[in-house]
Amino acid sequence: MRKYFLYSFVALTLFSCISSQSVTEKTAGPDENAWRKQIKKQSQVIEKHPNWAEPFQLRGYAFYQVEDYVAAAKDFDMALEQDPNYMLAYFNRGMTYLKLHKTHEAASDFHTILQRDSSHFKSHFQLGKLYFAEKNYAKAEEAFSNTLKANNEYPLARHYRAACCFYQEKHESAIRDLTHILYAKPEDMVALTNRGLAQLSMREWEYALMDLGKAIKLDSTVGPAWYYQGLAQVEATKYDLAIPSLTKAIRIDPQNAYAYFYRGYAKLKMGQSAAARADFDQARLKNPSLNILEDAPLPDTRDQNLMLDPASPRKQTNKAPSQD
Repeated sequence: MRKYFLYSFVALTLFSCISSQSVTEKTAGPDENAWRKQIKKQSQVIEKHPNWAEPFQLRGYAFYQVEDYVAAAKDFDMALEQDPNYMLAYFNRGMTYLKLHKTHEAASDFHTILQRDSSHFKSHFQLGKLYFAEKNYAKAEEAFSNTLKANNEYPLARHYRAACCFYQEKHESAIRDLTHILYAKPEDMVALTNRGLAQLSMREWEYALMDLGKAIKLDSTVGPAWYYQGLAQVEATKYDLAIPSLTKAIRIDPQNAYAYFYRGYAKLKMGQSAAARADFDQARLKNPSLNILEDAPLPDTRDQNLMLDPASPRKQTNKAPSQD
């Protein structure tokens, strides 16, 4: 099966301490007024010491926090002009470039860091996400593997590597990574759903159903888990169970043409011909390209089966996730 993951988003790396932090996901912190004060303070320092790199770095970070990414990038440029070996400024500029959708420039900064420090796991990770967004799953897998070599306990990298393996049809490798995550965090709903999907792709219906059932118990609002559970139940000829699972998937995502199709197929097998035809009609309406013949074998839906994004678990990611 092909793909459901991973990226949704550019994950940005934060500053733990304002003097030494790197940009990351934005977290709760000082309000915008505080960051504006920081901008003013560092501007005063820059006025007195225009050849110092750190005030530009600190002001760039503050600009990043107030989402003025153009100003942030300019300050990181200035920091690097004063100190070409300022690795933190390279990383933060790379993260800022991602916000500006300048992926080539971002990748260049991450590569610069890795030329000087091959163990910088955050740079490996960001490169992996860039390759993932380009659907270059082999290179993304390599980058996430390098991330884990530098920091073996980095769950997001393992999630993404599992997705890369899944999309390359290396399902056993995907399951191995997701199992590793679940050893540490047995109630990881995303890992349970994605491992269930990988098992589904290997025709391991019962194992898939166990994982998907656990995922649904943890969070019953995630439509893909219901859909994959229904799909596994159809494949396992548990048609009476598949109908309510697919009904729930449809309630969460009324545009899921395949959920209508599989529910119709289950109803047909249960002798509910009129209800089945109504579902087939809805499937055609949602996806006119669907070729539905009541006496035909089930279609291959592997291209439609995508892993959940750990950063946005209520969404299935497409094969080229957005960067924000």
